[in-house]
Amino acid sequence: MTRSEIETLFKTYYTKMYRVARAIIYDEDAAKDVVSDVFATIINNQTVLQADTEEHYLMSSVRNRCLNIIAHKKIKEKLVHLYTDKDCLTVRGSEGGNSIDQQLQYQELMRYIENNLPPMDRNIFRLRYLQEMTFDEIAKTLCISRQSIHTHLKQTIEKIRAFFTSNT
Repeated sequence: MTRSEIETLFKTYYTKMYRVARAIIYDEDAAKDVVSDVFATIINNQTVLQADTEEHYLMSSVRNRCLNIIAHKKIKEKLVHLYTDKDCLTVRGSEGGNSIDQQLQYQELMRYIENNLPPMDRNIFRLRYLQEMTFDEIAKTLCISRQSIHTHLKQTIEKIRAFFTSNT
């Protein structure tokens, strides 16, 4: 697409795309970022849009990015809480669900990861949960298979559970 075509798309659909993103994620800055990311992807991938489907493509792209953001937030929340009782992990000192306890849990978790995990496990964990990369993105970055990533993450979670379960 030419620069003028992208500018026309931007002027035509930005407001509508922003409203959709804002309605889904309830955050003005994140909504602006989502719309910008969609246009950046179009520019970087040199996507060719057909006139009759461009609005649908843009709105679907915004919706999908917003849903990905929501999913990643849920993953981060699960990571901080990890699990309680038999099925899950409780970090010592966490009695309630207030934000101070969550921050302490998160800090303790990150200390454990930095001090106790092998470099590959630590790297995969960071890429997946902190940088929110997909298994495919991690595989490309580290030049390893998706199955290896899955195995490393599974072992890492088991180590974390074992450590925090024994220290509660």
